[in-house]
Amino acid sequence: MKFLALEEWAAASAAYDADSPPYWHAKIVPDAFTALSGVLWSASYTLMANSGFKDKSYAMPIYSLCLNIAWETVFGFVYGPGLLNQIVFAQWMVVDAFLVYTTVKYGRQQWRQQPMIANNLGLIMAVGIFLALCLHFAAAATFVPVIGRRVVPFTAWILQMFISIGSLAQLISRGHTQGHTLGIWMRLHQPPVSPTPDGVDLKGKVALITGASAGIGQDTACQLLALNLSTLILGVRNQAKGAEVKRLLLADPAIKRTNPDAIVKIVKMEMSEYRSIKACATTVNGEVSRLDLLVLNAGMAETHYELAPTGHERIMQVNYLSNVLLLFELLPLLIATATKTGTPSRVTWVGSRMHYRSSLIASKPVDSNAHVLDHFDDKDNFFSIARYGDSKMLGVMFTYELAMRLPKERVVINNVCPGTTHTNMGDFLIFPLRMLFHLVHYFIARSVEDAGRLVVHAAVVAGPESHGQFLIDKDIRPPHEFITTPAGQVVQKKLWSETFEEMTGLGAPGLERLEQMKHL
Repeated sequence: MKFLALEEWAAASAAYDADSPPYWHAKIVPDAFTALSGVLWSASYTLMANSGFKDKSYAMPIYSLCLNIAWETVFGFVYGPGLLNQIVFAQWMVVDAFLVYTTVKYGRQQWRQQPMIANNLGLIMAVGIFLALCLHFAAAATFVPVIGRRVVPFTAWILQMFISIGSLAQLISRGHTQGHTLGIWMRLHQPPVSPTPDGVDLKGKVALITGASAGIGQDTACQLLALNLSTLILGVRNQAKGAEVKRLLLADPAIKRTNPDAIVKIVKMEMSEYRSIKACATTVNGEVSRLDLLVLNAGMAETHYELAPTGHERIMQVNYLSNVLLLFELLPLLIATATKTGTPSRVTWVGSRMHYRSSLIASKPVDSNAHVLDHFDDKDNFFSIARYGDSKMLGVMFTYELAMRLPKERVVINNVCPGTTHTNMGDFLIFPLRMLFHLVHYFIARSVEDAGRLVVHAAVVAGPESHGQFLIDKDIRPPHEFITTPAGQVVQKKLWSETFEEMTGLGAPGLERLEQMKHL
C-alpha cells in the first residue's frame, strides 16, 4: 500500500533501530517516558470511564474521542513505533471502549435538546471515527516521507491541542464536572427565534426590569417599549449607565415612532445588598400605582469565592436571594394591579439551562442534615464554574414552589432560559479563558435581540400554562429529573422553608399577602 507511505515508515524505523545514539540513555529515556505516559493516560481514561458511569454522563467531547481513537489506531498499530508503544496503546483502546459506551448510553440525556444528535449518537460516533481515520492516514502519508518517525509526536501534539481546546470549551459550556473534569462539547446549533406575534399591545402598563443597563435586559426593555409599554422602570446598579440607556431607548427611531409618550424611570439597586433592594422597592411603590410586569434579569458570574454584605456567598445573593426579596417586596403591588385590571400580573425570572449542570446533582449534594443556604455559603462547596448553574437551580426550585401557592389568576410566574447569547457574561474569566469563551460564542451564540425576544415571549406572550414552568426558548420543559427525585424534593422544600424564613426576618410584605391568599 504505497500510497500510505508504509515503505517509507519501515525504512525510517529500520534506520532508527540501526542508529547508534551518542549517549547510552538516548533511547532508554524516551521509552521510560512512553511507559510512564502509558500508565498515567490509562489511569486518566479509567477515571473518566468510572466517573461517567457514576455520574451517568460522559467524558471527552465527541469529536475529541473520535480523533483520539483514530489516532491511537493509526499511530499505535499501523505506524506503531515498537512493541512497547503497541502494548500501551492496546491498554488505551480497551478503556476507549468504555468511554464510547458511556458516550452513547448517557449522551442521549445530555443532548436531549437536540433530538437529531441524541437519537443518532452511535452513528455519529461511527462516522466520526471513520472520518478521523481518514484524516490521520492522510497525515501519515503526507508527513512520514518528510519527517519519518517524528510524525508520531508531531501529530500527537496537534491532536492534544484540539482535544484541549474542545475540553476546555466543554467545561465552560457545561459548568460542572460530571463525567469528567470537562463537560459536553458546546451546542452546535440554537434554533432560530420567531418574531413576537402581532397584536401585543402594552399600552397603559408598567414594567420593571432588573439588570437593564446592558445585554439582554437592555434589549428586552427596548422591545417592551416597542410594544407600546407606557412606563418602564430600569433597575440598575450604575445610575450613569442607566441614564445613558434611557437616552438610547427614548432616541430609538422605532420607539419614537410607535411610542413617543413612553416614560422611562431609573431606580438604583445594588443586588448584593438587601437594604438596597428594599430601598428600590420603596421607590417603586411610591412612584407608580400599578405594576403589571416584573422581569428578574439581574445576575452575575465570578471565578472566586466572596461573601456579600449580607453574609451570604455573593453569586447566590445576587442571582437568587436578592431577586426573591425584590419579588416579595413588590408582590402586593403586583396582586393589587391584577385585582384592579382583572388580568394577571406577570413575573419572569431569567434563568438558565445551566441549572441542569448544578453541583447538587452529583458532585456536591446537600447533606441530609444540612441547610441549603448554609451549604452554598460554605467555601468548601464553592466551585466557580458550577456556581452560576447552582444559583439558577435555586431560582427554578423557588419558581416551582411559589407557583403552588400563588394563583395564576393573580400572578403568572415563569422562568426562562434565553440560550447562549452574545453578552459580556464571560468577562469575569481570566484572559485565555475569556478569549476562548468569546471564540466559542462567536460561532454558537444568538444575538441579544433574539434573547430579548425570548424573555418578552415568556413575559407577555406565554399563557397561564407557563405558570410555575421553566421555558427553554419558547417551549415549556419538564423539571430536571433530579428535582423530581425524593432527594431533589427534599432540597426544594428545605430551600423554600429557609428562604421564607429569611424573607420573614427582612419583613418582606409579600409574605403576609401570600399567606392571606390561602384563605381566598
